[in-house]
Amino acid sequence: MNLSEVKSKDVPNVLVIDDELGPRESLRYLLGEEFEVDVSDRVEGGLEKLSQKTYDAIIMDIRLPSMNGIEGLAKVREIDQDVSIIMLTGYGNLETAQEAIKLGANEYVTKPFDIHKMLETVKKHTRESNLRRKRGFMLKEVQKMNDILKGQLEERESMASWGKASARLVHDLSSPLTAILGYSSLLLHEVKNASDGQDVPMENALAYAETLERNANYCRELAQSWKEVCKGNNNSEVFSILDAVRKVKADIFFDDKNILVDGDDSLTVSGSISEISRLFQNLIRNALEAKSSEQNDPVTVQVTVESGDDEAIVTIVDNGCGMNQDTIGQMQQGNFTTKGENGTGLGFIICKRIVEAHDGAITVNSEEGLGTTITFSLKTWTSN
Repeated sequence: MNLSEVKSKDVPNVLVIDDELGPRESLRYLLGEEFEVDVSDRVEGGLEKLSQKTYDAIIMDIRLPSMNGIEGLAKVREIDQDVSIIMLTGYGNLETAQEAIKLGANEYVTKPFDIHKMLETVKKHTRESNLRRKRGFMLKEVQKMNDILKGQLEERESMASWGKASARLVHDLSSPLTAILGYSSLLLHEVKNASDGQDVPMENALAYAETLERNANYCRELAQSWKEVCKGNNNSEVFSILDAVRKVKADIFFDDKNILVDGDDSLTVSGSISEISRLFQNLIRNALEAKSSEQNDPVTVQVTVESGDDEAIVTIVDNGCGMNQDTIGQMQQGNFTTKGENGTGLGFIICKRIVEAHDGAITVNSEEGLGTTITFSLKTWTSN
């Protein structure tokens, strides 16, 4: 299941189960303009429909032949815990209807029913049903993300004995795992508010869940990519270089307004999209962090993708503190970092390896106080 499957449908589905033709057809007519309505004269028929389709509300009479509404209620709850169930009852069966509420029904309506109140009741319960499904999905997503995060962190802790390749993987995992932690906190906050009955914008929570899903998939692809690199077997695919950098900006850097992206949408390359995403992730993050202690404003990073001779030319320019020639030389040799104990000195080496693996070259131009320009080329893909 993915997130799109739990987003609000244009027309909610309603199932009516009643053996009396009059009330059954009356409800079909009453609800038909705003809902997709299915009907059945038996619980057994309704259960068969429920096994084939998801409903937002079920309206079911208590007094039914063969299997009564109370028994049907239990059967429905075995199939679907989230659907709203509205029980129909006569005045003489109020105690039974109240018992149905205890057994999992959401509301009961007495016959004969007021058509306006019935319509509002169904509208209310289809909304609540949809909200329950969204909450349930998001809670599962949060649990899944937390499990993935726990596994990735445990993997990172056990990597000390793996050597340089392990250190590179740890380096690359840091940004997406940070994104997962950030969006998990936001999502948990939204879900908690919704669970407390507050009126919260579900669009925010759904967007957080989508981003969590993308970052979790990115972590999985990243780990798989390193396994394939170790085997010397990188899977290739054709993709837009501009789309790749835009996706990194959105997923890893939360659409940071200080990152500007522009260029030729038509330029495609053949290679590992997860590797290229790591390339942009590392270079952009280093650029954003290139801020001197005297610099008050945040660093701005401009990423431009242009066409060259059978290649895409990517330029990443920042207005940060810049570097002198000694620092550039040390950076290109590896085992050098400006981040103290928190750095591995592998960032640029990783980027250089990725570019060269895609038949490209990378250069660095920088001057202290005037920012840094990194330019690299990637061979473009053609169908010939």
